[in-house]
Amino acid sequence: MSIHIKSGLRISDQGLVFDPSTGESFTLNPTGLILLRLMIGCNDENEIFRILNQDYELSRLEFDRYLLDFLAVLKSMQILENEA
Repeated sequence: MSIHIKSGLRISDQGLVFDPSTGESFTLNPTGLILLRLMIGCNDENEIFRILNQDYELSRLEFDRYLLDFLAVLKSMQILENEA
């Protein structure tokens, strides 16, 4: 799965995310902030898993479940871009 995050987001170190295209903002917890920043830098879920697994002990099944939940939240907030 390839992940595409909307460009132009403003993200603070405290987890505040602002989308200037809609004027919407929301707050992420520290783990969500790490995950979003990884998604912006890398759109390959296998690479994101590899990076996260260095600091967090997760099974691939746990990662996939958490990732799908997080992607659903991002989609509801219109943060994911549609794939071409």
